Amino acid sequence: EALFSELKQQTGIYSENDRIFKLRIQKNNLRATLRRVFFNEPDLVEYKNIRAEYDPEEKKATFTIGETEIKRSRRYFLVFKCLVDNAGKHVSGKMLDKFVMDQGEALNEIDTGLRSYVAKLRREINLSQFLEPPSKSEGKGWKLKTP
Repeated sequence: EALFSELKQQTGIYSENDRIFKLRIQKNNLRATLRRVFFNEPDLVEYKNIRAEYDPEEKKATFTIGETEIKRSRRYFLVFKCLVDNAGKHVSGKMLDKFVMDQGEALNEIDTGLRSYVAKLRREINLSQFLEPPSKSEGKGWKLKTP
């Protein structure tokens, strides 16, 4: 029972409804990933009026805001994706680093510089309009408003 309780805590699954909902989300994410891998489809993230698409052949991300298109590197895309995937939640610098490294990017663990990517996204795609200031209990980081 202790092992089961620990597993529930690690997964964040507290009820059968949570379990089914979270498994459905994981299944959909896995399907989308496999579709991109097998059919070489671009990775896509949408948030409010911002659309970001990473094309693996071009090795570039295209951010589209209205009629404006901005081309950036994969790291910009991954930083944006991490913030969108965690919309409504506090994202710390360590969480951002871990997410980008989990996606296969090699980073210097001492100082990744990913924080500057957030600052540039704030200016270039006007992301600051969607960021909430973190509370004192959360510490440094970012929090996108829930869409």
